[in-house]
Amino acid sequence: MRSLKISIVDFDQHYDYYFVLLDVFAGDGNQFQLNCDSQFFTSHPDEIEKRKKNLCVIPHGRRRGSSLSLLWSVFRFRPHLIFFPTAENRSWVLLLLAFIYGRRCIATLHNMNYGFGRTWQKKPGPRGILNRWCCRRMMSLATLSSTEEFLLEYAEHHWAYKSPKILIPYSLYRGALHAPPANSEPVFVVPGSVHPLRRDYELIRETFEALFESGRKARLIFLGKCGTDSFGNALRSWCEVQRGKGFAVDWYDGFLSAEEFESRLAQCDFILSPIKTHIPFLGVQEVYGLTKGSALVFDAIRHSKFGIYPSHFTVDKSFAAATATFANKEELFHLIARIVDDPAHGRALAEAARAAALNFTVVATRKKVFRALELSGDKLRALTRHLTTPP
Repeated sequence: MRSLKISIVDFDQHYDYYFVLLDVFAGDGNQFQLNCDSQFFTSHPDEIEKRKKNLCVIPHGRRRGSSLSLLWSVFRFRPHLIFFPTAENRSWVLLLLAFIYGRRCIATLHNMNYGFGRTWQKKPGPRGILNRWCCRRMMSLATLSSTEEFLLEYAEHHWAYKSPKILIPYSLYRGALHAPPANSEPVFVVPGSVHPLRRDYELIRETFEALFESGRKARLIFLGKCGTDSFGNALRSWCEVQRGKGFAVDWYDGFLSAEEFESRLAQCDFILSPIKTHIPFLGVQEVYGLTKGSALVFDAIRHSKFGIYPSHFTVDKSFAAATATFANKEELFHLIARIVDDPAHGRALAEAARAAALNFTVVATRKKVFRALELSGDKLRALTRHLTTPP
């Protein structure tokens, strides 16, 4: 059986996604060329070492000539498939590759309005306008991929995208990466740097103040940098006040390393994020859970954690059983209070999260991706005959 050459070209830092692609398409001596940011070397040396037999990593810089060098390295490699983990960045390079390789380029779009729309919330300069035009043109030539099913549905129903589509999750569940938590009280983590435009922190404060005042015990962790601006200082002061009252509230003054972030996430019981939906991306209005995906859900999948999100935030059906939603402060309070009051209920939710995470193993994901390739256009369908048949 013939092996495939697969090139990955990225101008962002979606490192977890690289490993998803490398593991899903591993087998039969397939060779990978990874063109990515040079920081990838220092952040994942062990993972690169494990795959060095079939992987060639080519770091690129940010100089203009580096793009031409990257193109030349791809042409010399002669790939059968090319993956773009971030379709929105340096799109003129991706457009050129899509013009040459067509549907064999599989472009992961994270912001559907940016990639298919034409209107602006705030118009950028000429370079920004050109990049979006290249992205939109590239998406008409390449095969659309996305990390969440609702994004593909939005592209089809709202933007009338009828060409092949492939769902490839951003992260995979690889089993317990750390020992399971044995916390004496439920631990709720709010992942991500503290920013008022991203999450409703006032809702978190009011809910946990009411929870603590009711005599219930739980630990709240803000797992991200709490800045020195007025908002960050206000949240830090609130945390200090609650801790002074004897309540368990943690925060971080600086950035966390990837290792510490993953370790603390693994030791929590529940992920809590009252995420705000409307957010601008490069001058275009996007909506989390509708036109834009979030790494938040994949944090939960990677560590098989139960997630608590606002009711307006969409979660794919394959992980819906591992989530609970709330419409207001009262509903959030009752959700958390029940978990605190009934440990058996909390354990049942944790078990539901572990069961849902099994939909995102390497084997399960490979089957879904290969099936999508079989249903795609002729050029991609022909290539699937040379891929390893999933067990």
